Amino acid sequence: MKDLFDILGISAREDSYTDLIVHLFESDVKNDFRKSFCSFINDDKFNLQLTSDLTLKSRESYSIEQDKNLGKRGKVLPDMVLLSKSQNKAVVFENKIFSNEGHKQTLAYSSKQFLTSLCDKHELDLENLRVKYFYVTIHGEHPESSKFVPLRWSDLVIHTLQGVEVDEMSKQLVMDLSHRAKMFNEFLAKPLNREETLMEQLQYVDKWVTPKTIVKRFMKEIEAEIGTKFPEMNISISSNNSNSPSILVLFSNPKWERNNVWENNDFDYLSNSRNIHIEFTLDLLSWKSSIMVHYETLPYLPESFFRYKFGREPYTSFRENREKFKKVFVANLDESTYWRVANTKLAIAKTKQKKISNMRYIDFKERVMGLLDEIYDVITKSIEDTNNESRRD
Repeated sequence: MKDLFDILGISAREDSYTDLIVHLFESDVKNDFRKSFCSFINDDKFNLQLTSDLTLKSRESYSIEQDKNLGKRGKVLPDMVLLSKSQNKAVVFENKIFSNEGHKQTLAYSSKQFLTSLCDKHELDLENLRVKYFYVTIHGEHPESSKFVPLRWSDLVIHTLQGVEVDEMSKQLVMDLSHRAKMFNEFLAKPLNREETLMEQLQYVDKWVTPKTIVKRFMKEIEAEIGTKFPEMNISISSNNSNSPSILVLFSNPKWERNNVWENNDFDYLSNSRNIHIEFTLDLLSWKSSIMVHYETLPYLPESFFRYKFGREPYTSFRENREKFKKVFVANLDESTYWRVANTKLAIAKTKQKKISNMRYIDFKERVMGLLDEIYDVITKSIEDTNNESRRD
């Protein structure tokens, strides 16, 4: 059923959610929402009081120096900044709904340049400024800057709006917003039906429950099993946006990586750079999934950029080392039932599954775990064999 956010066409517009929060804060005559909002933010190390100068700014512009490490921005516009001059404190919020973080966005918003501009504009003491950062998203994703605390919209809404009186004009929007948050958290708490097909899982998509939410929930169970079997494996889930039906899951292992190219530009070091990882793509629109093994530089750099930065010879040597590994890898892959050799600049092996919509989740999980289990052993053995060959040489 549509709510007011759907009717107004603002359900995917993050600025509308931000504007509502700011309006509730600024129009709160009884200090109900302000008190609830600050209580949610505060902890043992950071305590913001309800002083008369406490204000919540929305998308205010701050000038910074253009720096490639901060995305070459000349100005920044954080979604919300809560500040008090008398307390010399500030809280920075970056809010997302169905979009991802902009290029180095949170790095810019937590930079000294930004804080200097903030202090200059609002007459704060930079040297003694206390500041806190929150990155608010549907799923609680981690931003690029480690200074930002990941926060789910549903938790922010439930903890700050529950039992709070609001003005008559805002009541329906607040009611609908609270309902969205409640629906989302109830879905996450609901036990996963392993007998349902992947198609049947999508029946729960509504409001903030997106295809990505569905995939993250059943990948969480796969992730837990992988964590038990391969505790050194790292897993990350991403998509073009939070509402995308196409999800990318990366499986990496520190033991499969070596020689970060930014740490040393020695010829042998560069040519032996290695980042082997597994990329699992699940598309709920075409109902296909694929898993590919990539062998790249660490971190991945396009060939043209690598050559520009370090020269043609190191890259040529890197390719030769990659081919040596691939030869060993293909020999170890020879007896695989599902995996095939991939001949691209990045991938060395691949496997695909089509028409997965009618697969039960329990069967899908078993298939994915079987594929990962098999290729994990192949990668590990190939690295050992390659290392043994190098020692003999």
